[in-house]
Amino acid sequence: MLILFWISFACILYTLAVYPFILISIDKLLYKNNSETKVSLDAPSISCSVIIAAYNEAETIHERLCNLVSSNRRPDEIIVCSDGSTDKTASISAAVHGVRVIESKTPKGRALMHNEGVSHAKNDIVIFTDAETIFQKECITELLKPFADDRVGCTIGKLIYQKSEDSPVFDSESTYWNLESRLRLAESNIGVLATGTGACMAVRKAIWKQLSPSDDVDFITPLDGIIQNYRNVFVTTAIATDEPPSTLQQEYFSRIRQTSKNLAGTLNRWNIRQYFTHPIISFCLVSHKIFRWFIGYFLLLTFALGVLLTNCFPFAPPAFFLRAVAALSDLLRLFALAIGRHLSGRFLFFEVPQGPLIEPSIPILTQFCSLHFLSSPII
Repeated sequence: MLILFWISFACILYTLAVYPFILISIDKLLYKNNSETKVSLDAPSISCSVIIAAYNEAETIHERLCNLVSSNRRPDEIIVCSDGSTDKTASISAAVHGVRVIESKTPKGRALMHNEGVSHAKNDIVIFTDAETIFQKECITELLKPFADDRVGCTIGKLIYQKSEDSPVFDSESTYWNLESRLRLAESNIGVLATGTGACMAVRKAIWKQLSPSDDVDFITPLDGIIQNYRNVFVTTAIATDEPPSTLQQEYFSRIRQTSKNLAGTLNRWNIRQYFTHPIISFCLVSHKIFRWFIGYFLLLTFALGVLLTNCFPFAPPAFFLRAVAALSDLLRLFALAIGRHLSGRFLFFEVPQGPLIEPSIPILTQFCSLHFLSSPII
């Protein structure tokens, strides 16, 4: 058990600190200016289609379409895929000049609507975005520039969360994306970037592979490009803004959905063969994403084994291990920004934690961490 404890603890430390340090250090040695390689391209000469999969987005879809139309580089085509919407999403979209609407009478899911949109797209480059996302003026232009290189199959923009006083997860979500953007930039510079952002992403239509209902474009399509020997580029100048979830519960269930879909999709697309044909990318994919998806289990296992092995460490009281895990989390700003703690009568109500480096996957972890912070906070 002692060996298992240290392995679990090492996995936490490696995921949250060692891998980011190694990656950024290599990037600094190779790219001292910390910015992606620039390419010269007349972006408007490249034709593009924008696809939005929407479900009951009547309140936001008009603003979103106006934002796209007013871009410095207006899309050649805008396709709104209404996924069984019961409000006026389809009619509002159709009223905007130049917008095509593909309407499904019943909900099929985001992935299948993306398949529909791509099959109807007329242009070589397809840009994916969401109804709530807003592009800055130059976003589309910047997303298109790297396609001057025939080896580029996918470009990923930089997502920034707008300040929202109503959102209890803004600080943690913003911090998470700041670090995530830095890691993606380093991976892009080195040539090992394997993940995207569905709210701001452009793809060569030629590399598109059909998604299954459980897939998501931001994780599966970049992998499809790599398998076809294309590379992904993170574009820091292609900026899009979005609003974080308004409640911790919404963020929690969003993370559960994203993690379960992306983990299953990644394991399905990135099979054993890919680990041999793309070993370096596989190493980065496991270190950056797969280990992070399992970090909740590593934390719980470290805590449980630490309690059981207390007698092996006479210098430490039983709370040492829980304090060590919580202290590590605090140092890396893991839970400190969004732990919710409430007392309701005689019962402790545990809110869902959100931190910049963890997508919680097991609710019981929330109980351990909330109980510790409530009884003996380290922050």
